[in-house]
Amino acid sequence: LALYATVLLTFVHFIVLTHLLRLFLRRMAALPMIEAYDRVAHKVSGTFGFQLHARVPEVADLDVARTSATALAGLAGRFAADAAARGVMAYIADNHDDLKAAAATIDHAFEGTTRKNDDGKTKAVHTAFFAASRTAFRILDRIWRMRAETLDLSRLSAVSPADAVVSGGAQSKVPTIAILGVAGEEASLFWSRLAEDFVAMRVATFIIHVLGQVRGLMLFALSAALLLVASVVAYPFHPGRFITVFTWVLVIVVTVGCFLIILRLEKDEIMSRLGGTEPGRINLRPELISKLVIYVALPVVGLLTAVFPEVSDLLSSWIDPLRNLLP
Repeated sequence: LALYATVLLTFVHFIVLTHLLRLFLRRMAALPMIEAYDRVAHKVSGTFGFQLHARVPEVADLDVARTSATALAGLAGRFAADAAARGVMAYIADNHDDLKAAAATIDHAFEGTTRKNDDGKTKAVHTAFFAASRTAFRILDRIWRMRAETLDLSRLSAVSPADAVVSGGAQSKVPTIAILGVAGEEASLFWSRLAEDFVAMRVATFIIHVLGQVRGLMLFALSAALLLVASVVAYPFHPGRFITVFTWVLVIVVTVGCFLIILRLEKDEIMSRLGGTEPGRINLRPELISKLVIYVALPVVGLLTAVFPEVSDLLSSWIDPLRNLLP
């Protein structure tokens, strides 16, 4: 009974966690920085992978992000020294001290770190980065509002002529918010782009942290459910029919739930952009197939072999010839 309750609680935890993750992803996708995830996708997937098998970035993986934090503070200092700074540039300059303090905190967290992953230092570095990301996001949120309230129509017309944004035009498929974003000072546009990339990298890191917990919960729920099936098959529990039916239902629910969650995460816009796939579609790539095999196909095969010995005999007849070919 305790194992049944543990499996159910783990599965509920898994569902709640993935639901909260999807809500977070939807909120982030609604912000005017969605293209930043395309820009950082290569860094994310190439350095520490992505999706369920990704590893949490180590300190050595964060050198570029450290440089970005320093550059954000440096540019804000340049704006503060510019007497002609106005509008967005002036607002960034007003936040120079906060950005400088955030960059200094990151530098301090990096002191004494090595290339090996020290849990205490790694946690301090990630904490410093997330604090800096909150500062950058707060500034970005205000900048987006300021640009919407004070559009530079002459610059907007120069970068996006009317014939370019109408149907069939060169910019007809570019998001309108992205077009409006360029209607500002060029220097502040570069700062905004750098800040968006910085925040997008922290979002990716947060997602990877959550996906690590999702993977652990999924593996435990599936493994424990299969152990329940094996125990029911091996020992005549009473009432036998009720326990058998309940176990079957539990395994099916867990397996189907994992299958649906994997597909929904595959279609998510931010997850797709970070993974380098087309958002809103099921992309049958090797990574997705491997996840379906590990988290869906193998549990189903294990369930069938435990309940139907004929399936086990059939699989053995396929595997034995392969064994004979091995030296």
